[in-house]
Amino acid sequence: MKRATAHLKNKNIGESGNGNGFKDEEIKAMLEEKAGKSDFAMLNQLKTNKSDTELMMKWLELMQKQLKQLSVIQTEVAGALVQRP
Repeated sequence: MKRATAHLKNKNIGESGNGNGFKDEEIKAMLEEKAGKSDFAMLNQLKTNKSDTELMMKWLELMQKQLKQLSVIQTEVAGALVQRP
């Protein structure tokens, strides 16, 4: 039994003696950093649903294909202009 509880004797108790190993200032800082209900409501309004995200991904893929096609056309035109006598 002594070996099982030996680590508890070395436990760092905060300066205020609150028994959880944190100082009162650290606890106050952690509580101030926690998000409130208004923060969660704002984040919920900002996030998109799955169908909108999938639609946006399809549009991005289409735009990427079109940009690749434009770059090929531009390269071909530039090559033709350089080879012109």
